[in-house]
Amino acid sequence: MTGHPIDVLIGEEARTLPISDELEAELARLTPVRLRSPHRHLATVLALSAAYVLLALAVMTLRRDLDELPALWVIGVAAAWVLGCSLALWFSLAPRRDSMLTRWRAAAVVAVVAAVGFVVLGLVLHPHGPSSAHYGWERFAHGHACLEIGLGIALLPVVAGTVLLRRSQYVRTRWIAAALGGGGGCLGGLFLHFYCRIADGPHVGLIHGGVVGLAMLLASVLASRFLEAR
Repeated sequence: MTGHPIDVLIGEEARTLPISDELEAELARLTPVRLRSPHRHLATVLALSAAYVLLALAVMTLRRDLDELPALWVIGVAAAWVLGCSLALWFSLAPRRDSMLTRWRAAAVVAVVAAVGFVVLGLVLHPHGPSSAHYGWERFAHGHACLEIGLGIALLPVVAGTVLLRRSQYVRTRWIAAALGGGGGCLGGLFLHFYCRIADGPHVGLIHGGVVGLAMLLASVLASRFLEAR
C-alpha cells in the first residue's frame, strides 16, 4: 500500500464524494463575523455610564449641602468612585494582549477591594453641613431608598457589559459578572455621593458603600449565565 494513511483508510472514492445540496446552501449563506473590539466596548460602556449619571443628576438634582462640605473630601471621594468603576470595567472588558479572555482575577480583586473599602471609608469619613440630614442607627432602615437608587444606577454598566461580553467567556464567568457588578456599584455610589444629603456614618458606609457589594452579588447570580460561551 502506498499514499497517506488516511487515504488508504477512507479510500479514493470516499474522498471525492460531492457535498450535499443542503451543506452547499449553508456554506453559501456564511457571512464574515466582526471581531470583538474590547477597547471600543470599554469606551462605550464608560461613555454610557457617564451620560447616565449626569442625566440622572440633572433630573434628580444635586444634594443641597454640597457647597457646605469640604471640597477636598467631595473631589477625593468622587475620584475614588470613578477609579473603582473604571478599573473594574477595564479589567472586566479588556483582555491582556496575549489572551482572548478578560482579566477576571484583577477585576475581581478591584471589585472586592472597592466593596470593602467604600464601606470602611463611609463609616470613618462622613463630613456634614447645616443642611445635611442624619438617620443614624435608629432610622437606618429608612435609607433603603438610596440602596435601591444606587442599584438602579449600577444596572446600566452591568447590562451593557454583559451584552458586549455575551458568549465570549469560557472560564470564571461568575467572577467576571461580579466585577461588572462592582463597577456598576461604584457608579451607583458616585451618583449617591452627589445626590444624597444624609451624612451619618452608618448610611454613607453601609448603604452607599454597600451598593458595591450587593451589586456584585446580584450580578454574579443573574448575569453570569449570559456570559458563558456555549
